[in-house]
Amino acid sequence: MPGVTPLHIPGHKMGSDAIHAIRKIIGSEALQHDMTELEGLDILSTPTGCIKAAQDLAAAAFGAEATWFLVNGSTVGIQAAIMACSGPSDVLIIARNCHMSAFSGMVLSGCKPLWVAGVWNNTFGVVESISTASLRAAFTEARSHGLKASAALLVSPTYYGTCSNVQELAKVCHEHGVPLIVDEAHGPHFAFHGSFPQAALAQGADVVIQSTHKTLSALTQSSMLHVQGSLVQRSRISSALEILQSSSPSYLLMASLDAARATAAAPGAFDEALAASHHLHSHLPNIPGLQILSPHHLHQPAGVGVDPLRVTVRVRDLDITGYFASEWLEDNHAVVPELATDQLVVLALGIGNAASAQSMHEAATQSFTAQPSGNCSDNAADSCTIPRVATSQNGNEALEVKTLSAMCDGMSPRNAAMALTQRVETGDAAGRISAELLCPYPPGIPLVFPGERISPQNIHALQTVLAHNGRIRGAADPQLREIQVVVE
Repeated sequence: MPGVTPLHIPGHKMGSDAIHAIRKIIGSEALQHDMTELEGLDILSTPTGCIKAAQDLAAAAFGAEATWFLVNGSTVGIQAAIMACSGPSDVLIIARNCHMSAFSGMVLSGCKPLWVAGVWNNTFGVVESISTASLRAAFTEARSHGLKASAALLVSPTYYGTCSNVQELAKVCHEHGVPLIVDEAHGPHFAFHGSFPQAALAQGADVVIQSTHKTLSALTQSSMLHVQGSLVQRSRISSALEILQSSSPSYLLMASLDAARATAAAPGAFDEALAASHHLHSHLPNIPGLQILSPHHLHQPAGVGVDPLRVTVRVRDLDITGYFASEWLEDNHAVVPELATDQLVVLALGIGNAASAQSMHEAATQSFTAQPSGNCSDNAADSCTIPRVATSQNGNEALEVKTLSAMCDGMSPRNAAMALTQRVETGDAAGRISAELLCPYPPGIPLVFPGERISPQNIHALQTVLAHNGRIRGAADPQLREIQVVVE
C-alpha cells in the first residue's frame, strides 16, 4: 500500500527496503499482505467481518454448518475437538492409528483413551479402516467398566488413502448420544469431485478436521475445522481454539485458506490431477512386482474406498524396501514420494499437480519400470521386514485386533505427561510405562503412547525403523539407545 507508514506490528514494516533477506525469499508482495489484526481486518478468535465471511464460504463449500480457520495446523483442530468433547472424567474412544496430536489433546483435556484397533491389511501392511463391530465393542466395554464415553475419534482417509465407513460409524456414535470426530486431514478434496470417496461431513460426522494444505492449495500449517449437528457445543470449540491458537494469526495463512476453497470449487480443478492418478493406476500394476492399493484390496464392509489421489505402491516383490525405492526414485528420476515404509512407497497427488502431471506420472512410471534391484541392506530382504500382525488361522488377510481396555495396566496420558521419569537403556525398557510418545515418522502414527507399557515387540519394531533410515519422533534419544519411562 503505497504511502502508508506502518507504525504497527510486524517488524518488517510491510517489507521495507531494509529487509533484504526475507524479501529475497518470499517477495515484496507477500510481505505487504503479512498483516496484524488491524481495524477492518477482523479477529480470528472472535470473527465478525472478513474472516467470518471467509469461514462461512468455506462451511458452504465443504458442507458444514460452521467452520473455523486454523493457523496451527490440523494438530490444533484435533486438540480443540477433544477438549470441546471430553473432560477429566471422560473416556475418549480413539482409533489406534490416530495422529500423534491426539495424545496432546488427551493431555490437555485430561480424558482417558479407550483404544480401538483397526482392520489390518496383511498384503500392504497397513490399518485400512475401523469397523462398526470394533466401535460397538468399545462402547460396550466402557459401559461394563462404568466409564462415560464422551466421543469417538477416528482417521479417514488414512495416510495410505483408505477410508472407513464413516456413515455407519456415525450411526453407532449417535445411538449412544456422542459425537464422531473424524481426522480427515488427508481428505479435504473429497467434497469437490464425484471421483473421490464421500466426505465425512456428508456421511454424518459431527466434527471434521482437514489439512487444507495437504491436497488443496493452502499454505503449509493452514487447516480447517468443520462442525455440524447439535452434539458438540460450538462455544466450546471457539473457547478451546482461543486457548490454543496464536493471538497473532498469519493473514497469509488465512488468505490461503480462502483462496484454496475458491480454487477447489472451480470447475475442472481436479481434472489433471485425476488424469495423472488414472495413468499411475493403469500403468504401474502392469509392471511385474508392483501392486497398487485399490478398493478391491479392502475388506468390506469396514473399508469403503481408496482416495485416487493417494497412490500406495507395494514394492516388496521387487526384493527391495520402500525406503530403498523412495531414495532411488528421488536420486535417479527426481520423483520425491510422500512416504516410504518397509514395503510401500506412497505418492501423494494434489490439486497442484495439474501443471506437472504429465512429467510427474511419466517419470514415476519409467522409474518403476526400470525395476531397481537391490535390498534394504546387504542382508536378505526378509531381514528388513518390520514385524506385522499375523494372519488369522483361516488365512484371511484382514485381522481385527481386540479393543484395548482403558483399564489396562498403565496410566492416563495426562498423568504420564506429569509423572516423574527416568531414562533407561532400551533393552531394559520392556515392561515399563513409557513417558515418551514413540512415533515412526512419517506418517506420524505412534507405536507407543505415554502411559502405555512398552513391549519387546514395540522395541524391535522401532529399532527396525531406525535400521532402515526411518525416524522416531517423540524420543529424547533419536537413536533410541535409551527410552524415557515413568518412575513407578
